[in-house]
Amino acid sequence: EFDVVTVPDPPAPLLPTDATDVVVHNCQMHADLKRMFIRHQAFDVTRAFGENASSDEVYEVSAAPMVAGALAGGVGALFMYGQTGSGKTH
Repeated sequence: EFDVVTVPDPPAPLLPTDATDVVVHNCQMHADLKRMFIRHQAFDVTRAFGENASSDEVYEVSAAPMVAGALAGGVGALFMYGQTGSGKTH
């Protein structure tokens, strides 16, 4: 068993302008469909939360500023990545 997504520790940048890499480990098949391999792909993100982050923390840091911006006439997008049933909608 291995982690599908690696979030650095500590999971968040110290400053809002800092970036961090989140690595997705994706199990794939070779063209012969007999051998498997794992592809590691890094994504540069402005904020990542570890598995122990609370819903309140995620909302306050990520969604609350976008909600305030939307109420002021702006737009925003929040990308949530995680296993089905892991609580992304809470």
